[in-house]
Amino acid sequence: MLNRIVEGLRLWQKFTLVAALGLAMCLPSTVGFLRHHWLSHQQAQRAVAGVEPSKALMRALVSLQNQMALAACLDCGNDAPISATAGLQAAVSQTQQAMTALDQQVLKHPDLADASSAKRAAITKSWLSLTQVLQATQPISAINSGQIMGLHDDTGKQLVELLQQINDWSGLIRDNVPSHHYLATSALRTMPELLDSMAQLRAKGVSLLCNPQTKGTARASLAIMADRTQAQWRETERMLAMLGTSDARFAGLQQVAHDKTAPLLVEALANTHENLIQVSAPWITANDYLRLVGKAQDAQYALSLMALDQLQELVQEQQAQQLQQLALFFFTFALSAAISLAVIGLTVRQTQRSMREAVDIAECVATGETQNIPQVSGKDEIG
Repeated sequence: MLNRIVEGLRLWQKFTLVAALGLAMCLPSTVGFLRHHWLSHQQAQRAVAGVEPSKALMRALVSLQNQMALAACLDCGNDAPISATAGLQAAVSQTQQAMTALDQQVLKHPDLADASSAKRAAITKSWLSLTQVLQATQPISAINSGQIMGLHDDTGKQLVELLQQINDWSGLIRDNVPSHHYLATSALRTMPELLDSMAQLRAKGVSLLCNPQTKGTARASLAIMADRTQAQWRETERMLAMLGTSDARFAGLQQVAHDKTAPLLVEALANTHENLIQVSAPWITANDYLRLVGKAQDAQYALSLMALDQLQELVQEQQAQQLQQLALFFFTFALSAAISLAVIGLTVRQTQRSMREAVDIAECVATGETQNIPQVSGKDEIG
């Protein structure tokens, strides 16, 4: 009995060694496969994490742009629109809240916070300079528009650069799937740049209307900004068209852009050329121009939020797929290991039984008990 137990243990050791060698041969490919999917899962997590800070940044940028347009109206002096004079302080408060929310979103991700610390410090410094000027100048209508516009423009550029850092960290634009790349590029690059150009167009146009005596350089600058806005809009339309062609799920973005944003933007650009650039005595008022371009800007911002929402749904779907693939891999691995162990166990058991039968036959022959020789149950070399 003891000999049988010892022999069984020896067989188990041999089969276990064979199984271990088999697993070792599969280990490199298994580790490579697992590493690839784990990195893909981490990338999907970063992509999901990058959307919310991008949304918060867009809210801060648009709030700052609205504040800049209202500040430009103060050039009109006593004729400044009441909405601009009364709303500037409220806009500053709203922008401050958006800036705080942006910082909170970034700080949720330590890696992103470290990567963007220098840029966020620059934004904070620029924003503090801007708010100090607004708070120190009383009455508010006495603000130096040139100085305040420069500070707004600098803060806006810093925000756009921070958005680029978020994109680089999250890898959203680097997606190899064409439709995903087009959607991320539209939501995180072309649309923010378009919004920034529209904000500058709005502020420069209001400033020109408040100062009819402005030299031709101001009109030339406004014309350049209008052309840049139009070119960026065409680029946005092109990206949305490619997006809709590559994936029908996103055709709604192109439709919204065509039906809602395009008419308002075309009207704003047409009025800019006809009433501000091509004539020396504009008939449109600063308040009317503020509202006109503001509607187009609001429509574009709504389109940007719609694109960001769809991008968020897309990256969440990608993350869920990655989790499913990882779960499927671990399930398959565990099932394969269980089947292998079961096969090894059955093989060892069959081999032990055959060897015991052979030993019993040998013992019977050795003792001369030829009448009670066990029957052989198998047809292989060892019975």
